[in-house]
Amino acid sequence: MRRLATLLILVVALTGCKPEKPNVTEARAEEATRRAETAKLAASGDPAAVGALQGDAVAGDPARRTVVATIGDSSITVDDVLSYIERQPREMQARYATHEQRKKLLQHLIDMELLAREASDRGLDSSPIVRQTLKQTLARQLLLDLDAKSGGLGAITETEIKAYYDGNRELFVKPARRRAAWLMARTQEDATKARAQMMAVLKENPNMARQVFGDFVVKHSVDGETKALRGDLGWFFTDGKNELGQVRVDGAGAKAAFALKAVNAISEPTPLDNETWALIQLTNEHPEVVQPYDEVQMDIQNRLMRKRQSAQRTSFIETLKAKATIEIKSPIDGTIG
Repeated sequence: MRRLATLLILVVALTGCKPEKPNVTEARAEEATRRAETAKLAASGDPAAVGALQGDAVAGDPARRTVVATIGDSSITVDDVLSYIERQPREMQARYATHEQRKKLLQHLIDMELLAREASDRGLDSSPIVRQTLKQTLARQLLLDLDAKSGGLGAITETEIKAYYDGNRELFVKPARRRAAWLMARTQEDATKARAQMMAVLKENPNMARQVFGDFVVKHSVDGETKALRGDLGWFFTDGKNELGQVRVDGAGAKAAFALKAVNAISEPTPLDNETWALIQLTNEHPEVVQPYDEVQMDIQNRLMRKRQSAQRTSFIETLKAKATIEIKSPIDGTIG
């Protein structure tokens, strides 16, 4: 009983002191590559890589059960020390690559055991936070064990990956974007007149299209906001919105901008949704880009694995609910029930 109580406190203490646990699913996805890289680094004498290989080599070894320290009737084994290291993010594991560093870790675990025993003696193991933390730890471990039995990345076939890519092409397309500037006029007549004057100047200065357009914006545009920017509207997609979802130009203006065939081309007078008129100049463009299958294959595989594991978790929890007798009592504070 004392051992269980101490474990409760130790779970809370270690949870509070250790760094955030890495994403297990992603770690498994990278496992094969990691092992190859680790072996290569170990061959060159990298101490962190040597330590990692040592951990891999003894993962199922009975030697891991060797007791390295005792505290009263409690004990700390090689497995306790190595398991603590293995739970850390990969970049943190290098801290424990040498014998001296692992000795310091052992002393840390001894200190934690002493603190946990004292907390248990004081009855802190019965506090709600300790009980909840233990339950959360057990639940998380159960779900991780369930994930491990799903087969990992190897269970996701090439056929499934390709089918997802073909069936969700919109997810792998970076839409075309354009950048434009405009000169806004109150009437079609004003816009037509400004364009005629502008084209006459450009005829004499064909290599100064952006400069000339900007000068005419400053002189003639009735849109004070973009006038200060020499008409610049920034980047936008076919719907007139930028990457943040902000409207840069209305639908008519966006359509006119995407109809222009070359950078620096200037549109005919275009009626806008607010009953004004505009001349629009295309200043830059990025065409649509489709990410190739080979580039996103691993991402899709990980995505499908996470989706499968999520569905498996949900199904498992529903099975447990079906077997349990669950009754929601009266609300605790009026917000539950």
